[in-house]
Amino acid sequence: MNYGQKIAELRKGAQMTQTELGEQLNVTSQAVSKWENGLSEPDLETINKICSLFNVSANEFFGTTPAATETAASAAADGNAAQAVEQKVIAGYCERCHKPVSAGEYKIISKQIAHRYGKSTTYETLQQVFCKDCAKIKEEEDRREKERQRQVEKAEKKKELNRGLIWGGVGAAVALIFSIVFTVQKQDTSAIIGGYISVYGLFAMISQIIWGNSVADVFCFFKRSFTMPGVIFTLDIDGIIWAICVKILLSILSVILSVLCLIVGLFVTMFYAMILFPFGLVGKIREVNKV
Repeated sequence: MNYGQKIAELRKGAQMTQTELGEQLNVTSQAVSKWENGLSEPDLETINKICSLFNVSANEFFGTTPAATETAASAAADGNAAQAVEQKVIAGYCERCHKPVSAGEYKIISKQIAHRYGKSTTYETLQQVFCKDCAKIKEEEDRREKERQRQVEKAEKKKELNRGLIWGGVGAAVALIFSIVFTVQKQDTSAIIGGYISVYGLFAMISQIIWGNSVADVFCFFKRSFTMPGVIFTLDIDGIIWAICVKILLSILSVILSVLCLIVGLFVTMFYAMILFPFGLVGKIREVNKV
């Protein structure tokens, strides 16, 4: 008797429908129908649930019975009744040591496999059977691997945090030197205030651009080049000279507009970064500690 016939027999004996059995096993009625028609088979974990649900042993489900009668007759003939043993049903083989395991002597461990197709990634869950000893070793190896990956991820995020602070400090140091020189020349209070603002602004802007938060998005918005329209000209000497002159003027205009846009963008980004920096720093520290 195959699995499907046994499942159908147990279900009908309990006066259950395929839908009711599927609800008990957390599967669809279509899955139960496929089992009973021999189109697919349930896994070991589902078989254990079925045995528990209908209160039958694994031997009864797999269609095997204890070999007590045959063994006892042989033992009586040999004069050794101790040879009457019960036959074990092999439920699978250990994924690690490849030893056969029977019902109750194994553990199922799920493994997630990533499949990458271009830029998209799909995940498949694979169930592996291990004997109890190998299952402990496997779980310990998985725990150590997860801890190693966590430490690597934490180190990367901490490195990114420090890189932003270091380069921000370099930019702030350059701004401080220029502000000191400018203040000495001007001897003006407004120059001192402006110098301190520029130091903090550059530090906040460079740090957050490296961290890749919304400050980087604002900066990239203003970091653009302007494309000038094409030029229509006649195919003669005067037309070609006119087209070359217009092209040169448009190129110069494009550079000027791009530089002006970048300068405006630097001021806007710096102002925005000064406001956002305390929140960005706290968020980055939490991100490091959260890993």
